[in-house]
Amino acid sequence: MKKTLAVLLSAMMLVGCGGKPATETEKPAESTAPVSEKIGAGSVTTVKANDASEDKDGAISVSTTYAGLVLEGDVVKYLYLDEAKGDSKFDTKGVVAEQDAIKTKKELKEDYGMKQIAKSEHEWYEQAEALEKWAVGKKIDDVLAVKVEDKDGKKIVEDEDLKTSVTIDVTNFLKAIEVAKNNTKDVEGVAYVGMGSVTNLKNANATEDKAGDVEDNTCFTLLALDADHKIVSLNLDVAQAGAEIDTAGKVAEHDEVVATKGEKLEKYGMKQFGKAKYEWFEQRDAFAKWALGKTVDDVLKMPTVDGSHGGKVADDADLKTTCTIKVDAFLASVEAANSHLVELGK
Repeated sequence: MKKTLAVLLSAMMLVGCGGKPATETEKPAESTAPVSEKIGAGSVTTVKANDASEDKDGAISVSTTYAGLVLEGDVVKYLYLDEAKGDSKFDTKGVVAEQDAIKTKKELKEDYGMKQIAKSEHEWYEQAEALEKWAVGKKIDDVLAVKVEDKDGKKIVEDEDLKTSVTIDVTNFLKAIEVAKNNTKDVEGVAYVGMGSVTNLKNANATEDKAGDVEDNTCFTLLALDADHKIVSLNLDVAQAGAEIDTAGKVAEHDEVVATKGEKLEKYGMKQFGKAKYEWFEQRDAFAKWALGKTVDDVLKMPTVDGSHGGKVADDADLKTTCTIKVDAFLASVEAANSHLVELGK
């Protein structure tokens, strides 16, 4: 009798907990909820400048290192790294030399010249790719805490699995990755991801009436598509940096580390100085939101008209009232990101 009562009480307790007696052959039902990843992009932009002299041209160097990151939980599922670097030269009269279109270091591949000039065993793009490959499958905090050694202000990796294939300074890589981590947002249904950029130059010679100007604009995009190749996430930003010069070839005071347009938020000043209805980051966000659910071809074929200050502006009925800025760089960087598209997890 006592044994029978004990069995009944045990069964009642299971029912009371909302379950049923488990058997060895039963398995939990598989979740049908879409898998959610965390996706983010980040960058760091630095400016170095030297005055012109009788013996040597002046130079303004703008470097934007950017990172695209996909996390599953806290584990890196995708990492993309690249750097756009523009070097503008000018003489002692403040006349800026013509410069070719800027390619990123990955786009330059062997032409970047680390093997030839620096006698490196691995080219720059190979080292960036080695760091990306090493990071995948690791926890993001472990990636950011990679063992490094400080050498003359540079961070050189000391990790045993990495130090033979990555010998360049990883300072800005790690900074960009950390910014990307802080910018991550949940996105469902990601099947493909890619990142790319475009850099435009805006240089002007110095005159007696106006300072000369060297300005680099790097627009970078992290693109994510679902299995049907529809856009589920679009991260865009622009790093705008440079410095002014006078008619003696002297460089004006300038920031050595520069925030992106998106990071500046209201401080970018489109409402205050340009009398715009929406700030730059709001217009950028409107463009990204408009692109969701569309294919890349849909985005690249968006209707545009000539802008009042040059370039193309959106002429789509659902977008043109909230995005009045030029979209040329947005479209070019989306196309670049699409050209680097990979299947997530492959």
